[in-house]
Amino acid sequence: MKAIGYGALNRARIEAGFIVANADFITAEAALRADRERMLDEVGLDWLVDTEKPFFNGRDAIFRAREKNTLKHALVGLEIDGNIPAEGAIVYHRGKKEVGLVTAAIWSPLAKRNIAIASLARPFGSRIVEDLWVEIYALRELQYQKLMKRARVVARPFVSLPDRFGVAGSAGGQWRLLRQPRRSPNSGGSAETTFRSDPEVARDRLAPAPPMDSNYQVLLSLSVTVRASP
Repeated sequence: MKAIGYGALNRARIEAGFIVANADFITAEAALRADRERMLDEVGLDWLVDTEKPFFNGRDAIFRAREKNTLKHALVGLEIDGNIPAEGAIVYHRGKKEVGLVTAAIWSPLAKRNIAIASLARPFGSRIVEDLWVEIYALRELQYQKLMKRARVVARPFVSLPDRFGVAGSAGGQWRLLRQPRRSPNSGGSAETTFRSDPEVARDRLAPAPPMDSNYQVLLSLSVTVRASP
């Protein structure tokens, strides 16, 4: 058996440590309650903030939260004992104090580990990363059994594989897009344009990659197909 469709996509994105809007965090547009919103720094996307840019929406709020240390949440990777996925599980400190929620979890067949992404209330997940537990309800023969499993905060991605050129993604890399129009025999005369990255060609299109946090990878191999009119 192997995962296909959404199951395969969700497994791959969790193993890569990627987060999904309105699943791992709630966007401002979708939030119905004011305290459900998240700032970039609270979901690990602080590297997207250009500190040199003088004006943009939310700039004052971001820098004020950093200066006064008022960030309330932290999105972290967890490795959990056992092999039962902990999706939706509550996270506890010392098995008693509720400190967060698991937003995505799988047993990773590649990493051979029980991994998860969790949203924790600071200082848990930032300064306090020890003695964390998750409460899992496992369905066994039509009965739920409550399991308390130890969890450890770990870096993302959980799985790091080399790209098709044999080069692992890393911070500070470089990438480029090569535009290659070609005709599709089944397109009825329309052109199918393929954009792909290739470190050995199109040197005139070379551009520096955006700054990346150490928890993330620069994807050096992209393949996106779009339709274009002839």
